[in-house]
Amino acid sequence: MFIFLRLILAHLLADFPFQTSEIYKLKMRNFQGQVLHGMIVAVVSLFILLPFANNIWVWAICFFIGITHAITDWAKVLWTNKKKNGNHFTGFILDQIIHISVNFVVFITPLKTITYANTQSILFNTLYNDNNHIIYAISYVIVTFGFTYFIDTFKMTYFRNTYKSISTKEEITGLFSRGVILTSIIVTGNFYFFIPLIIAGEMYLLSPMTLKNRIADLILGTVPTIFVGIILRCFLEEVSTCRVCGIFNIL
Repeated sequence: MFIFLRLILAHLLADFPFQTSEIYKLKMRNFQGQVLHGMIVAVVSLFILLPFANNIWVWAICFFIGITHAITDWAKVLWTNKKKNGNHFTGFILDQIIHISVNFVVFITPLKTITYANTQSILFNTLYNDNNHIIYAISYVIVTFGFTYFIDTFKMTYFRNTYKSISTKEEITGLFSRGVILTSIIVTGNFYFFIPLIIAGEMYLLSPMTLKNRIADLILGTVPTIFVGIILRCFLEEVSTCRVCGIFNIL
């Protein structure tokens, strides 16, 4: 599980924040773009596993993940183009399922026995070796950048007639509000006091969007973020003493 979690984090970083609009456009044009993106995925994976760079299995896994990532993405492009009007949302979901599933290959290699990285830095060892820190990082990437892609592909598919590419303002507003919501739940557990204010602020900033689009952002982004935060909070505390769970017991 140690290496697997770090590979998932590497995948999310390479597929979302490190995938620029230029790379995305290049991917959509030709297979060379897919190769470039696959190389980025492999390099990010290798960087995350840098403490184990002397292990040949790490290089093999990263190379394998990069190749399969490029092939999967190209297959998604071909499949989407064949579908009438292009079902980008379904393609995105299937694409992510395949990418994450590929990482399970680590469990049939000797890497599955690794549970610790020993370096000269005490701070690095403390942060890197704690799986909880990695899980939090994974969660933040998912609810910020991941949900941005999730919402955008949904609108691209199901709001086809009114779809407009996500603006910088919309992207930053979503990233910030979902990040603040997740942090408030993890750190305090008392999200029910001020999350309505955050949502109200988000709806105001997104007011140029149609009501349908704002509701979609709320249902597909804000609500799942609260759900992820509650799960993480319960993961931090025992369910019997978790303040978040106590809310629902009272209700």
